[in-house]
Amino acid sequence: QLTSEDYEIPVSTIFGELISNVFEHSKITLPGFAGLQKYAGRRKHIQAVVSDSGAGIAKTLRPALREHYPSLYKIYGQRSLQSDIGLVKEAIKQGRISRYGGARGLGFEINRVHAVKFNARISVRQETFCLDFIYEEGELLEIREQTGLSKLLGTHICFDFYLD
Repeated sequence: QLTSEDYEIPVSTIFGELISNVFEHSKITLPGFAGLQKYAGRRKHIQAVVSDSGAGIAKTLRPALREHYPSLYKIYGQRSLQSDIGLVKEAIKQGRISRYGGARGLGFEINRVHAVKFNARISVRQETFCLDFIYEEGELLEIREQTGLSKLLGTHICFDFYLD
């Protein structure tokens, strides 16, 4: 056993949810990448990584905004870097945003619940930006933005559970 049983279900749930999102939403024939690793460095943690070279979160969600999420459409309906960043932030923070509307889009919400519970870090890399969601003491402490990154198609998510 590498870590406490407390992490078994959350890690399995997050890993499975992220992988199913690649299959359901990436719309590409290229295989995605998934990995799960325990790190023993300066700060012990378990990292789940899921990566694809599909359209990306904002591009996948934006067509559904007008019909299913009109309040989000008013803010993020037009494509721009800031709009993409805002929409990805909303999807990760809130969950319940899906290209299909309705009761879908629970994957990010489930991930957020586990992130809050385990003071995790979620890193979401999109085409030219990255967002790091830092959770501590049961709350979202900070969202760090990096822009101007080299172009990288798809969605690349790292979810770190800290073990200390």
